Amino acid sequence: MLSSTESKNCNIILLTVCGLTTAYGTVIVLSNWRKNRQLRKKALKRRENEQLCMQQLLEQLANNYTKEEQAEILGLNAVELVSAAQQGKFSPLKILETYWTKAISCTKATNCITSVIKVAKAEAQELGACTDPSQFPLFGLPVSVKECYGIKDMDATIGLMSEINNLDLDDCVLVKVLKSLGAVPFVKTNLSQITFSLASGNPLFGDTSNPHRLEFTPGGSSSGEGALIGGGGSLLGFGTDTGGSIRFPSHLCGICGFKPTCNRLSLAGLHGPIPGHVNIATTIGPMARDVDTLVLAMRSILCPLMFELDPYIVPMPFDEKLFGCTKPLRIGYYVDDGFNKPVPAVQRAVMMAKKHLETSGHILVPYKIPNVERAWELFMSLCFADGGKRCKEILKNEDIDPVLVPLIQKLYFPKCLGKLGSFLVNLRNCWKSPRIAKDFSLLAEKERNISTVWNLEAQTFEYKAKFFSTWVQPEGNLDALIGPPSAMVAGPQKHFEDTTAILSYTALYVLLNCPAGCVPVTKVTQDDIDALKNYEGHFGDAWDKNTKDACMDSVGLPVGVQCITKPWKDELCLRVMLDLQKSVGLL
Repeated sequence: MLSSTESKNCNIILLTVCGLTTAYGTVIVLSNWRKNRQLRKKALKRRENEQLCMQQLLEQLANNYTKEEQAEILGLNAVELVSAAQQGKFSPLKILETYWTKAISCTKATNCITSVIKVAKAEAQELGACTDPSQFPLFGLPVSVKECYGIKDMDATIGLMSEINNLDLDDCVLVKVLKSLGAVPFVKTNLSQITFSLASGNPLFGDTSNPHRLEFTPGGSSSGEGALIGGGGSLLGFGTDTGGSIRFPSHLCGICGFKPTCNRLSLAGLHGPIPGHVNIATTIGPMARDVDTLVLAMRSILCPLMFELDPYIVPMPFDEKLFGCTKPLRIGYYVDDGFNKPVPAVQRAVMMAKKHLETSGHILVPYKIPNVERAWELFMSLCFADGGKRCKEILKNEDIDPVLVPLIQKLYFPKCLGKLGSFLVNLRNCWKSPRIAKDFSLLAEKERNISTVWNLEAQTFEYKAKFFSTWVQPEGNLDALIGPPSAMVAGPQKHFEDTTAILSYTALYVLLNCPAGCVPVTKVTQDDIDALKNYEGHFGDAWDKNTKDACMDSVGLPVGVQCITKPWKDELCLRVMLDLQKSVGLL
């Protein structure tokens, strides 16, 4: 038993430890608050400087060209514009300044641009002095790039205030290749914070709006590209796709987007939240108003220079034989993956595409996605195999975009209570939400050990084998698939915050490493909305209700269809997309 003196000393020590712990905690909280405050000031100054720069540029260009001259340039597609520039009809500088003017006009409405690439003017002038423009397949073509692309002497923040003024020392490989081909990268475009959302903004640059309905989201994470191209401010842009970030905004904004097979295009010099992913790998790809421009881009950038600059890229030039093959294809189609039921407009779009492709001579057969829920579970498990550790690290001291808050809350949920949380989520939804409960448990899972990750990878290989075995059929093997790019069409941003089921139609083909692209085929009609009133979904849960509510006011908005082929058959996928576009026509 302690003496009174010893007891007193113990109390003093205990109080001292508690006091020091409290003081330390207070210092940490105050330090983090101070850092956040400093970052906010830095972010505000950055936004103001960029807006001032754009306004000054707009004023400088105001009287350079007549409206008729600008309209003539803006009225050409990419193939026509490159041809006109090569023939000397328009100088690269004139084209650049016309598109700068249009792009800044677009961003005033939709907030799609984060920065003007100032060096573009000197590069356009240098191109104008070229004596043989025909050697440049993208001569004079302005190209927009997602904010995460590295460009010399510019930052790539991915929506993080802490990354402001962290300047790149060199261009990323893709930008180098584009410049070597005669293209002129001219603006950087907005994105979802840390590129981890299918919504449209971040606390640094703000939210981006849909060009067809300003109060609606353009989708993400390549939100700025979708809005800029959809608004007519760029002919060709480049985004990234980790779960659908090229195809989803293309669908919502009524443009074309293409996700190539991983390692067809170089990622060197890009900025992203989680390096090192293998089975869930980011892919870069083109976005444009038409498929012809996607083909022009892929045909041009699959060149020796890219293979030289990045030895990890498979040195496969554009396969003209595969792309130009005219034999009828056997194409599977599906309107519903059985996990996230599409709204009527999306289902109708797929059936329209089926008819158009049949008219073009192709054979269309019904197809059923094998166990897409398992694919979704594998995708989420691999995507957050570290238990969200990297996400939490890079978001420290940052303002977190409201769209990301539900995700971050799940990642921060005590791991030992993950199963209890899943049970409560299920209970809260009246025992009708096994998939929402599963989503919670997957995200609230602790960091997986290496054995678990290897097991997940093995299960992924098994799923891939099962998936592609369904393409082997007695009547003839499938060459391609068409299906929904999402269960939803564009709607208010609030409906795209906490529903990872949105990913099921696009993330599947990241897991499978399939080339996949989106082509606009129709617009939402009043009949679609009337049919939507009876929509129930497959689970009758909060996610199904959200899908219905999001799309109730979507008359007139674009609807796309997704085209898919096996890995390394990128040119075949582009052929299917082009055939569909030719049959449907441009919207």
